[in-house]
Amino acid sequence: MIGFGWEAFKKRKQFFIGIAALWFLIQFAISIVTDQFPQAPEDGAALWLLGVLISGGVSAAVVNNMGLIAFSLKAHDAPEAATASLLWHPHPFWKYVGAAVLQSAIILAGLFLINVLGALALLVGLLVSVPVSYLAAVHAYRALSASVSVDRTA
Repeated sequence: MIGFGWEAFKKRKQFFIGIAALWFLIQFAISIVTDQFPQAPEDGAALWLLGVLISGGVSAAVVNNMGLIAFSLKAHDAPEAATASLLWHPHPFWKYVGAAVLQSAIILAGLFLINVLGALALLVGLLVSVPVSYLAAVHAYRALSASVSVDRTA
């Protein structure tokens, strides 16, 4: 799985590094905006709730996986057809939640180590390790979902 992620990454290195940098920039911008809102409901419930909705909604729809998963699936299936516009993918939310649980299990099982090594490389390594990790996870998903499809027809 890691080998596939690495090979797919090498086909469009600059593009995937740019997407990873854009992803980190969006994360940073969201944190700057939401840090301006109260951090606890007792400090202003309406503004606190707005901050939570902005942070949670935008992060879930774009940054923290729904968009990144849509992008990574396209990058897996057709690397040359993946575009940055796929990072905006706010649906289907509940399927995303289930997939996020599965993805977390995969990350904890092995990909987390790759990203630790990327972080140890002065954080710049994350520009490579994060795309490789996502491409490897998508490849595992595609391999497992193909296996499930074959099993269902048997």
